[in-house]
Amino acid sequence: MSLFLLIFPFLFIFLTLKKRNLFWRESFIISAVLFGTIITGITELLSIFSYITYKWLILTWSVLSIVSFIFYRIVPLSKVRHKRFHFPHFKSLEKIWIVSILSIVLTIGFIAIKSAPNNGDSMSYHLPRVMHWIQNHNINYYPTGDLRQLKYNPWAEFAIMHVHLLSQTDRFDNLVQYFAMIGSIVTVSLIAQLLGANTKGQVISGVFTATLFMGILQASSTQNDYVTAFWLTCFVYFLLNTFLPSKRKKYLLNTILMGISLGLAFLTKGTAYVYASPFLLWLVYQNHEKNLIRRIRSIFIAICIILILNSGFFLRNYNFSGSFLDISNSSADCYSFLNRKFTLPLFTSNLIKNISLHIGTPFPIVNNILTDKINNIHTFFHVNINDPNISWGCGSELEPQFHILNLSNHEDTAGNPLHLFLIIIIAFVILYHRKMRNKKFIRQYLFSVLSGFFLFCLLIKWMIWNSRLHLPFFVLSAPLIGVILGNKKIKNVIQITIITLLIIISIPWVILNWSKPLIALPKSLYDTSLSIVNKDIYKINKNILNTDWNIQYFVSSPGIINDYYQIINFLDQAKCYNIGLLNITEEYELWVLISKKSDKFSIENMNVQNISNQYSTIYPFNNFHPCAIVEGVNNINNTVFNKNITNKYIWISNKFNLFLL
Repeated sequence: MSLFLLIFPFLFIFLTLKKRNLFWRESFIISAVLFGTIITGITELLSIFSYITYKWLILTWSVLSIVSFIFYRIVPLSKVRHKRFHFPHFKSLEKIWIVSILSIVLTIGFIAIKSAPNNGDSMSYHLPRVMHWIQNHNINYYPTGDLRQLKYNPWAEFAIMHVHLLSQTDRFDNLVQYFAMIGSIVTVSLIAQLLGANTKGQVISGVFTATLFMGILQASSTQNDYVTAFWLTCFVYFLLNTFLPSKRKKYLLNTILMGISLGLAFLTKGTAYVYASPFLLWLVYQNHEKNLIRRIRSIFIAICIILILNSGFFLRNYNFSGSFLDISNSSADCYSFLNRKFTLPLFTSNLIKNISLHIGTPFPIVNNILTDKINNIHTFFHVNINDPNISWGCGSELEPQFHILNLSNHEDTAGNPLHLFLIIIIAFVILYHRKMRNKKFIRQYLFSVLSGFFLFCLLIKWMIWNSRLHLPFFVLSAPLIGVILGNKKIKNVIQITIITLLIIISIPWVILNWSKPLIALPKSLYDTSLSIVNKDIYKINKNILNTDWNIQYFVSSPGIINDYYQIINFLDQAKCYNIGLLNITEEYELWVLISKKSDKFSIENMNVQNISNQYSTIYPFNNFHPCAIVEGVNNINNTVFNKNITNKYIWISNKFNLFLL
């Protein structure tokens, strides 16, 4: 299968690094960083010539496979020999924990392959942008009603596009986030090692990462938060390497890899800027390296690499909107992601509200009490808990209002309550325990991780789905958990109790994923924790083993499934496969359904009423002649299509109109 062409270059790079006397974990993450760079380069280069096609990707990856194999063969073995795949001597308890990690990871891998992409954001912009790129043969901007398809950081979708195009299916699209989870588990164990964790501590950091509730759910989705977390952990690992005297001989190499990792993180998601900033300040002011010129040179190299990797994205965004990095979600300020006011009370409000996303319980009465208590605190300090200056939305009652969510098994809203509690306890131990006061390196790492979270609360508006944006914070905290809990002075009973609890309590999130349940979910769990209860969900989402693949696409929007099937069947009967979209939110479902009917089809957005309409007048979009228009009529900004141009007007439902041209 063509998809294996993606694996061969990674494998040969990994084996080449092994020949040069690198241990397998370090070889793995260096290979991943180089592989991420290759994907970026291929995508940008082929896009220039509009060569993003199945044949060109086959040719490109075939050449890379051959070149990487030749390079592997000609690179000499290192004169310093060690075991090819050196593994520490694990004790029985550690082996059990490793087996538990593998069990979780393998189960999630099965779910990722067995389940169709169906996350709400994936249906509206993550995957539609991939389909438009494939259709246009390039990653240039195009007219769309959802600007997120254009201006949001695209690396995760670059990777998905390669997987999707080479496999000629979306059955493996979830694997991008899945492999990011595996990479994160490996990398946090290495960071824990640099911080002084013993073998047990490194395993514990892996368990902590593998059992994150939000991480488990995201690892089988086509979102990008885990990809961001992985690149950030790679960046932090190489950053710490530049601080260590023992790594002085590889200072330049680690600086280059640090720059690449951070560039890939920035290219994946805007939140990477927030979480990376404290570590960058640590790099600037760290006092281990006395040579100021060398330090400035390393920072300059990293900046150049970051700019090179992100140059294509920055230029496309600048040509589009006049801004290199536009993180707003709408022209309205209240729908921007950035806070509009910065005061101590407002920062404290956001800090409390973000933490509250991880303290939900299965008991609504308890959650209501907690909500009231937090409301009372805000009232006492005269702060509006839903202030549009620090909360997403314009204050409408129809928009998400602050409340403590039920313990969620949804990839948009799941919290990590037990993991947050552990982080708080470990932070107090590091800061206040007498023997930890001299561990300056660990304290600086803790300050950097916590500062990233505080900076997030200072800059980013509170949203009901912010818990998924916290994933990098939890992953970067894992090494600290390993350092402290793995300490020999911690009693075995404490270690066993905590790790066993983490493993056992994570099982429901593995097998009862709201969007991709491995077994049938109880009806009570179909409260999405978004205050939305849809009775249709239970009917179509029994479990991924007995639910049709095409039905799984509609798990996040079951109310449109009948309408979309009617639309597609009618278009197929009319032999109409060039479709214009008007005010359609759930776009990807139409792409996959029409692809089942014909391999020669095209879909474009029509009558776009935003800044992307500038592309409607250029080729090929000005040469698009649809045979039908599908219009959503339940959108806030509804625009009725001109019915005078056709006498073939079909009413499908109260949500959609279909016009034959």
